[in-house]
Amino acid sequence: MIEKLSHVVSTYPPGLIELGGTMLSQISLVIFMGAYLYNTAPSKQYKEVLAVTFPVTFRNFACAFSTNFVLLQTVSWYKGLGFLGWTVSEYRFDNLPLHRFIREFIGSTLVFEVLFYVGHRALHHPRIYKYIHDVHHSFETKYSEHVPFGTFYTHAVEFVYAYLSVVAGAAVQHSHIGSLWFTGIVSNTATMYLHTGRDIPGIMGHELHHSRPKHNYGALGILDYLFGTLYIEKPIVDKSIIDDVTAEKPRQSASFW
Repeated sequence: MIEKLSHVVSTYPPGLIELGGTMLSQISLVIFMGAYLYNTAPSKQYKEVLAVTFPVTFRNFACAFSTNFVLLQTVSWYKGLGFLGWTVSEYRFDNLPLHRFIREFIGSTLVFEVLFYVGHRALHHPRIYKYIHDVHHSFETKYSEHVPFGTFYTHAVEFVYAYLSVVAGAAVQHSHIGSLWFTGIVSNTATMYLHTGRDIPGIMGHELHHSRPKHNYGALGILDYLFGTLYIEKPIVDKSIIDDVTAEKPRQSASFW
């Protein structure tokens, strides 16, 4: 297996391997999830809303892949490396120990958190909000169904920025190509899940951002906590239950000592 992968590395330009693998993994994920969600849609309305997202989703990915190609090729020409001769990642397939994989994944996630927070908060500036980010928020408020592909229903500029934020995490660390591909898959899978209206335990709830636009700009909640924009919804407790509990006599409990 390693020999076959090594043959691929020695045969094709590194930028082509990186971009090709990114495209293959992302397109496969989108097609699989799109087909699964469409065929298991709980209602006709859900299916119709999901179908609305498909053209925008594929347009945005096409813009992101094209931008990625232009950036890789521009740097390749600048460095005199020919066609896609430069890459942001390390493309050897025999140099990815587990500890490196974990470190690079965490590092890329933190870089994404910073870039996503900064970019997302900037897009909420009144002077530019209606031109770019309003596309996503308008979609979320127009339909009552929470469809995972709602995460991809954005202005192309916003989507490309989010896409390149993942690439930037790999570029900063010169990550292994496997770490880059894995981070991209996890990133899109997580954002799709968060746009179902559910939360991932331990991660800031994104759905609250749509009801409170001045809060929860980031992906994890780290920068929101640091800059005072984190909002956590407190559970509503029935006061009558509290009164009943406090009215009870304290129970005796066995001691371990």
